[in-house]
Amino acid sequence: MIPKIVFLNPWDRLIGPNRYLFEILRHLPQLARSATVVLDQASDAAEEYEDLGCSLAVWPEIGIIHPVPTPRNVVRVAANHTLGLVRIVKRLRSIRPDLIISNTENLWVGGMGARVLGIRHIQIFHAMTFSERLSKRPLLMKTYLRFLSSWSDSFVAVSTALSIALQDRGVAPAKIARIPNPVAAIPLAEGACSAFSYRGTTLPQDRFPLIVSAGRISPMKGQDLLVRALPAIREAFPNVLCVFAGRIGSGSGLEHTDKFSVDLTREVKRLGLESNVIFAGEVENLPDLLRRAAIYVQPSRTESFGRVVAESLLCGIPVAGFAVGGISESGGPGVLLVPPLDVPALSKAIIRVLEAPALARELAREGRAHVERHFEPGAVAERFFSLVAQASPGAALQERPAWTRS
Repeated sequence: MIPKIVFLNPWDRLIGPNRYLFEILRHLPQLARSATVVLDQASDAAEEYEDLGCSLAVWPEIGIIHPVPTPRNVVRVAANHTLGLVRIVKRLRSIRPDLIISNTENLWVGGMGARVLGIRHIQIFHAMTFSERLSKRPLLMKTYLRFLSSWSDSFVAVSTALSIALQDRGVAPAKIARIPNPVAAIPLAEGACSAFSYRGTTLPQDRFPLIVSAGRISPMKGQDLLVRALPAIREAFPNVLCVFAGRIGSGSGLEHTDKFSVDLTREVKRLGLESNVIFAGEVENLPDLLRRAAIYVQPSRTESFGRVVAESLLCGIPVAGFAVGGISESGGPGVLLVPPLDVPALSKAIIRVLEAPALARELAREGRAHVERHFEPGAVAERFFSLVAQASPGAALQERPAWTRS
């Protein structure tokens, strides 16, 4: 018997949490065909899930909780958790799922609806946001996690760092399942290296070495720290080009990204780096960009996992970054780590890799082996189904998940 699962998935792009769920369901086709994926709005991700055989639904009430005390946000959150919750419960009754899974830590209505109906609920944690935002308020943090625990049968942490953070903040270890990000190896590692275009223009061949950093432009991703590291790197490599790939500006309410983006651009100009920096925005063909890079840099102030770290290593690209969160887990020996927020140390690490091709090759080789060993999608999907089977007595696969890479 394959359990019928409703996945509450308020993400509009096939990256991050969406990529996590998509890769797992791609390797569990029977589970995908019995699943209903609920989005908070129509998006490009819907087509990808439909291709897997999932049923799709759009429920505006499952929008992510944003900790912004504006009148509009307060009204929206209140509406989603009163009349909105009533509507969600009615829809869930019609679907009659065996299990509800909220694919984010910033969503409450899934657990609430599950408790009303007496259905088991799992909450997936993808980010360290709760830890960062409430680090100076430990009592409030523990209260928040107990609040979520009250209607969740278990939490899924996508990294060891995230699992430890939950335990340190009072969540019982028995309630936490660590199921890491699945990272598909072959499409990244064996694809042809094609030219990367930025706004219709191919990157100049004479502007090397190429440094790449990916992630939404935000304080937590730390692009300002890498910008501050660039002058020292330019002294060693005058033609260095740093490409930042990621959404510029965000209405998420989690961070003041619009102001950060403006300040970041001003800092680039103040340091005279206009010819050395490109803000490429969202990049669809990121592997093509990664394969052209000499090094990938993750300058995050905090990072629960760091998927692009693993993807870069699969593309044969060495990585440097700060020793924060799950970066050491995602890249293992393929990442040259420096102390958190130490900009001079980051500059030196990047220069060291750029000056030593043998070191770069060794980092990439060992890092790729680490990623293939720990994050192969078929193996991760097997662990995910084991958790689902425990939460849904009687669940079983007629055929075991394929472990072949795809």
